[in-house]
Amino acid sequence: MSSILDPYEECSAPRTVLIEGEPGMGKTTYCKKYAYDWATNQQEPQGCGSTVFKVVLLLKCRDIHSDVWEAIDDQLLPRDIDEEVKQQFFRFIRENQSSILLILDGLDELPSSKLSMFSELIEGRVLPKCHIVATARHEAGKEVRKCCDALLQIEGFTEEHVKGFVTKYFKERTDLATKLSQRMSRDKNLREIAANPLNTALLCLLCEEFEGTLPESRAQLYLDMVECVLRRYKKRKGLLEKIEDLTNHYKPQLNHLGKVALNGLLDDKLDFNESELRNHAKDLTEFGFLSVQPGGSKLRQTLHYAFLHKSFQEFFAAFFICSQIQSKEKKPEELVSDPRYFVELKQILLFSCGILAMKCDEQVVALVKSLTNKVNKNKGRGAKIVLEAINECKREKSDFHSHLSKSFGTGLNLTNLDLSNNGISDAGATCIAEAIKVNKTLTNLYLRGNVISDAGATCIAEAIKVNKTLTNLDMSYNDISAAGATCIAEAIKVNKTLTNLDMSYNDISAAGATCIAEAIKVNKTLTNLDLRGNVIRAAGATCIAEAIKVNKKLTNLDLRGNGISATGATCIAEAIKVNKTLTNLDLSDNFIWDAGATCIAEAIKVNKTLTNLDLSDNFIWDAGATCIAEAIKVNKTLTNLDLRGYGISAACATCIAGVIKVNKTLT
Repeated sequence: MSSILDPYEECSAPRTVLIEGEPGMGKTTYCKKYAYDWATNQQEPQGCGSTVFKVVLLLKCRDIHSDVWEAIDDQLLPRDIDEEVKQQFFRFIRENQSSILLILDGLDELPSSKLSMFSELIEGRVLPKCHIVATARHEAGKEVRKCCDALLQIEGFTEEHVKGFVTKYFKERTDLATKLSQRMSRDKNLREIAANPLNTALLCLLCEEFEGTLPESRAQLYLDMVECVLRRYKKRKGLLEKIEDLTNHYKPQLNHLGKVALNGLLDDKLDFNESELRNHAKDLTEFGFLSVQPGGSKLRQTLHYAFLHKSFQEFFAAFFICSQIQSKEKKPEELVSDPRYFVELKQILLFSCGILAMKCDEQVVALVKSLTNKVNKNKGRGAKIVLEAINECKREKSDFHSHLSKSFGTGLNLTNLDLSNNGISDAGATCIAEAIKVNKTLTNLYLRGNVISDAGATCIAEAIKVNKTLTNLDMSYNDISAAGATCIAEAIKVNKTLTNLDMSYNDISAAGATCIAEAIKVNKTLTNLDLRGNVIRAAGATCIAEAIKVNKKLTNLDLRGNGISATGATCIAEAIKVNKTLTNLDLSDNFIWDAGATCIAEAIKVNKTLTNLDLSDNFIWDAGATCIAEAIKVNKTLTNLDLRGYGISAACATCIAGVIKVNKTLT
């Protein structure tokens, strides 16, 4: 911390610093370490920046119940301090503000009624020269970021630390180290859990116990971790009785822990005091799911507890809810009716689906139906959460999640479903595919800007082979290459409803374009095909050209930014000489040069359907532009022609302008 108040480029004399980090990242430890080093004279002489601090005051925000002066008195001063001495100390602080460092640990834990008061402290309205360092969770820190001179993030236990820990733990079993590392590399949730070293140790224990094969189901993984922790608790206590299902054996205690966890999340609290654990306090504090911190108040001395990671709090909250659903105390639709479970409490909903999927098929089916009804009511909003919920229900050697996907598809009564820019992966695409196999209402499906690769595209392709309602499919801006495009091509050979297909900005090569070309030779419904921003090159364009010679349906073809070169443009030109349906053709940004432009010019002399032609950004110089000018003298259909970009001279532009004067269609 000794350097966090040093000058930097944007601020020569920072007074206030906000340190953000997730729970368990070490924010409190960091603050304590600084206060300890200062108190034991282990800090560098300059303090922070150029300031030598005479006093460092560390306050725990959760224990603040009034103003800053009462907090200092309550948390830091001796109980029996003389009132006059206390006031002298307060005067010293006021008179030496520039030499005082006030550390506010856990700003997000301040009672809401006190936040405005402490915001004034950070803004400089109170003790304006006093240096302030505050810590907060990311989501809570946004309230005061704008008032701080510097914003820092605490890294905590980094991925490199995790790798090192796993390697050391399994130094005798490198195969297990490899398996766990590989699982973490593809599982974001595990990486987040492992940010706490205690959780990393727990994952290592579990990996060791299961010989490197961790459950794919997140809910099952957490249940297994709970069993592992309970076994260790039982062993520590010397309890010899053999119990197969410890989670069920300790269910009353775990349910109460779940209730406390849920109440905390409903109130946006990540910690709680001992009194909330009630008569289960002894077991719950010793199980190993909670970390403990003493309170800062000398008047209200109490212990505070928090889960090792927020996801454990969310899991136990879901565990409690599932117990309520199983005992008929709560109906699945009650969970869905609360909008918070679609936003800030979403992980509780997802965990609930996963836990129920292992306990009772009927109840999780009811929950998915309730979620589907909510999506219908909200005109598609929340559909991604349904997909995530279904994926939480995956079971090994079972197609139950497929059954749930079809239940979603059957219940969905929308005509438009927009899932663009939602981070949907192949797993989500698989759920969507199963849903649209049975859905009878969707006409427009937008999957733009996700992370769907060939595996997901293959599943979507299988679905559109049998779907009878979709007319518009947008899969642009994904990670689909030739393999996925090939499967989509096979599907549109037999599909009889799609009219619009957008595969732009993927990674489709000439091989993929070749398969799409073969498909549009026989397809009788597609009118719009968008392949912008792929890598079909000249070879792919040549195949597309052969296809549009015989296709009688396409009206719009977009090949922008595919590097088709003059060779590809020449083939396209030959095709549009005979094609009788295309009205819109985009060949912009394709390096067709003058040679390609000359061939296109010859084609539009005889083409009788094109109304819009985009040849912009193609390195067309005067020679090519002159040929285009000659062509539009005789063309009678073009209304829009784009030649923007690169080397047409003023003289050539004047020539084109003269031609436009006599052309009767260009607008």
